[in-house]
Amino acid sequence: MASLPLRTVTRRCSLGIGTLGHWMMSLLCLLWSPGALGYFVSISDQTQPLMKTPDGYFLINWAHGDLLQMMRSSQGVRINERGIQFVRFGSLRTVGWESIPCDPDPTSLCRTPGGSRFFPLDHVYVSANVSSVQGDMRGIASTGCTGARSGRTILEPSTVYDVSLCDVVDSRMDVYWDGEVVRFRRMTTSIWLYVAISIVTVYLVSCIAQNLTSLLVGIQNKGVLQESAWVWVVRLVEVTVVGTVLLLSTLPMLWNDSLLLVDELAYLALMLAYVLVHFAVMCYKIRFDSENRKRHFLTFNLITGVLLLLTLAIYKTMANPYVGILLVMLSMRCFYKLLDMHLMDWGKMKLGYIGLYLETLLMMLDVFAMLFTHYVGFRRGFMFGFDGDVSFVVVCLFSWFVSRFVIKES
Repeated sequence: MASLPLRTVTRRCSLGIGTLGHWMMSLLCLLWSPGALGYFVSISDQTQPLMKTPDGYFLINWAHGDLLQMMRSSQGVRINERGIQFVRFGSLRTVGWESIPCDPDPTSLCRTPGGSRFFPLDHVYVSANVSSVQGDMRGIASTGCTGARSGRTILEPSTVYDVSLCDVVDSRMDVYWDGEVVRFRRMTTSIWLYVAISIVTVYLVSCIAQNLTSLLVGIQNKGVLQESAWVWVVRLVEVTVVGTVLLLSTLPMLWNDSLLLVDELAYLALMLAYVLVHFAVMCYKIRFDSENRKRHFLTFNLITGVLLLLTLAIYKTMANPYVGILLVMLSMRCFYKLLDMHLMDWGKMKLGYIGLYLETLLMMLDVFAMLFTHYVGFRRGFMFGFDGDVSFVVVCLFSWFVSRFVIKES
């Protein structure tokens, strides 16, 4: 069987923009470009009963190759409808997860004492009679996959039930295996909430495009249309919809068992506070800085914070494929705000030096959010844990320098 190739990400840092530009791009490549994103592997839902890569060609092979190397260097592996995540390190939250002893097996991910297997590599066998399935696997069999095109082999009589791709896609099983015990639960996020998150994400990305345009070429704050009451009524509706979807998708994770790691639960709570602070500042600036109201609506940092929380709600982990680009966006915005604070004449601004102090506190909060996002999510994206730790130390040193500069300027 062909082994699974990890996705290698290569960055060419030479852009022909001079020595300083080359150095800056090289630094960004060092900090934000892990050599291989082996911590997360996407799967296809069209290759039942066996698990394969999205192109449907490479088999997810647990027995040898790169996947075996990733498993041996990880604390455990988590498999659900979003894909395969290799949990590198962290304290686990397994309250609410059911567990079954499961030992390594050359023909599957693992095999239970009763002979049932999780994610076989060859054939998937299920019993025709659920009541004959042995022990703890009977509960899984009774609520398992019932798809007619699952590609499984039905045996009678039989006492085994092999968990396969069908159980992950159709029955929405969420499985975690640590090498000795397999834990499982059911994904509870409804389909309509996934649709709502998708619509809100598209809207927020369009807002980011508008913000980038305003940052690069400036915006016009004059005109009757943007100050009309109806425009702000529409914006109020937009903010209400975004806030409702955000709360519905994130608040349940504070008390249910969907987040596997303790530090991800702490990240969820702190990022909700981060978004709330930026929302309060947005309302304050819109109220008292009437000349720049459009500029203060749904700021870049607020949108990025919301998108980070939405990716956490979708993947149930911060070690997901989108945390890297969102972290780059947050970091570049912090760098831009640093230049803005240094060059702006705050004495001539309407909010005056109160605005400077407010921006200083927000800048410190943004740096903390950037560091915490890197620590909880992006640090786990490196092939080797040492590389991720080194990257985090470099980012901490850079953030310390930025913080000292901000405090000195203030």
